[in-house]
Amino acid sequence: MTIIFATIMIMILSLDPVDAQVDDEKLPDIRFEGGIEIVGSTSGGSFDGTPGDVLTIIVKVVNDGSAPAENVDVRLLVDGVKKKVSTLRTIKNDTDDVKTVIFSWVAEAGTHNLTIEIDPENSVIEPNDQFAGVNDNVLSRNVTIEGTSIIPFPGITWIFVSLISVLAFSIWKRNKMNLPPR
Repeated sequence: MTIIFATIMIMILSLDPVDAQVDDEKLPDIRFEGGIEIVGSTSGGSFDGTPGDVLTIIVKVVNDGSAPAENVDVRLLVDGVKKKVSTLRTIKNDTDDVKTVIFSWVAEAGTHNLTIEIDPENSVIEPNDQFAGVNDNVLSRNVTIEGTSIIPFPGITWIFVSLISVLAFSIWKRNKMNLPPR
């Protein structure tokens, strides 16, 4: 029994770590090409618009590996909350096969953290997945939505709209009844 245990321990200790790793030569290696592009933003991340504007968020994804990647999810999070997911059916293992992913998000006033994740569920096995702390599948960018809504005081606006509606109805009714003006 002792001999069997000792033999097993020697076999475990003599395992070459390279043999235990996945064959890197036949794996996809997906990553971002560049950063997060926001149409209409400045280089500092500020967006000169108003809350309610639709931001177009663009990222590019490539596969530097030696095998294609299939059914790769790309996810948009705003302030840590999942907003949208887009699935890339196939990313060929060719640096010329750049996939463009476009998200839209309705802007809200303030500063927000936009995060894009490639393969958030880690369903695609990649060579760098074996190393703790290495993650080239996440990008983040802060964006500040400046400006105010077109209607600065919506409550007051509704009062004015209501008063104008009542006045218009009164004029219409008076004209319909052919009453002389006061």
